[in-house]
Amino acid sequence: MRFLILALFCLSAHGQSSTTLSSQISDIDSKLEPLRHHFEVLRDSINLLESKKELLLRELAAAELSGKAGALVKTKQYTDLYDTPEQARSETRASSQEGIITEHRNGRFYFEGINGFKGWIGRDQFVFTQDASEYVESILQSGALAPDTPRWLEIAQSEYKQQLRSVELVLEEQRQADFLLEMIGKGIPLMLESVSFTVNSAGGVEPRIIFTNISTKTFKYVTITLQAFNAVADPARGRFNGSNEFSLSLVGPIEPSSSTLYNGDRNPPFYNNVTSCLAVTSIVIDYMDGGKFTMIKDLVTSRYSREHYNVAGECG
Repeated sequence: MRFLILALFCLSAHGQSSTTLSSQISDIDSKLEPLRHHFEVLRDSINLLESKKELLLRELAAAELSGKAGALVKTKQYTDLYDTPEQARSETRASSQEGIITEHRNGRFYFEGINGFKGWIGRDQFVFTQDASEYVESILQSGALAPDTPRWLEIAQSEYKQQLRSVELVLEEQRQADFLLEMIGKGIPLMLESVSFTVNSAGGVEPRIIFTNISTKTFKYVTITLQAFNAVADPARGRFNGSNEFSLSLVGPIEPSSSTLYNGDRNPPFYNNVTSCLAVTSIVIDYMDGGKFTMIKDLVTSRYSREHYNVAGECG
């Protein structure tokens, strides 16, 4: 059917002018663009829901199997379930099942699943869903292991940590997206993502600042005011201006949804070689339409993490 449709399309396109064909291509592109966007949104939503499901399954396994000595695991796809540790062939599979492993014998582990699956599984057929360090140590000390079983236990523990990092990354990305939407809903126009700095050999303070325009307007200018402090939280006064305060002015246009990096590594705006902390005290945004927005208290409410930057009173 696909070949027939393609053939009919080719026949229908034959003989058309380049202008007509270009117009048809543009029309298809305009239809594809929103579909691609929806696909990305759906993909992200699926990843988030799957990650949340993984965590809920682990909580369910922990609740139902609490009190039993062993380690929580998830079986791999196509995991054979044996009635005895010596059984050669299996007619049952426990694929991708949450449960617990307890005993170990002949290179196999006894598995009890939250869905009623029970039996022996191979030493390479599961991934831990919790930190199983104590369980692994108890198994190793039993002295009843096949020579290469410890290696499989280490692999299972490593795979658990990798999966945990993946789940945590997806959830963290979702938390950041939710926070961003919340700030947009409150009318915050700028998301300050990070403020860092270095001090060069001449005492020049070289800030590195990243921010994003999360408004629907274009920025004309962005003025960021900072204060410098030394290691004991006293003001670090500038060599040339005599104050610990200085401002950076960034010239636009800075379009909506665009990120901007200010890098002062070749033109330090401030000089004091004992500077150990910078605090952002205000951000003033001038819009292309003549409007203005000043961020002072918003610097705290719009900050996703304290690690991103300091505000007044936090250098100490």
